[in-house]
Amino acid sequence: MNRFLLRLVLERSWPHCTVCEAEDGQKAVQALQEMHHDLVFMDMVMPHMDGIEATQALRASQDPRVARTPVIGLTANVNQQDLARFESSGLNVLMLKPFEPEKLCEQIEQLVYAQATTLRTDTAQA
Repeated sequence: MNRFLLRLVLERSWPHCTVCEAEDGQKAVQALQEMHHDLVFMDMVMPHMDGIEATQALRASQDPRVARTPVIGLTANVNQQDLARFESSGLNVLMLKPFEPEKLCEQIEQLVYAQATTLRTDTAQA
C-alpha cells in the first residue's frame, strides 16, 4: 500500500518520471547495481534484507554512482534507537510514515538538485 501511495505522489508530481519497485532490500541493491537511478526510497522493514542493511550495501558499493545515490528512508517505526540506526546507515533523509506529500516532494527536489550539481562538478573536474 505504501509503495502504491508513493508511486501515486511521484507520478502526479513528475508525470514523466520512471518508477522502479523492488519487493525487498536484496532486489533493491541488485536493481541499483544494474541500472542508474536518480533517487532511492528505502523502507526500514523489508523481507530478506532490511532497509538498514540495503542502505549500507549501497553506500559500500565500489561503483561511485551507486554509493552516492540519494536515499530517502521511510518508516512507521518510532523507536528512537531503530531510527538512529536507520539514519546512520547512510540515509540522506529520514521521513516517518505516513508522509506528507508536499514535504516529500520538497525533499526529492532538494536531493535530486544536489545530486545533479555534484555530477556536473565531478564531470567538470575530470
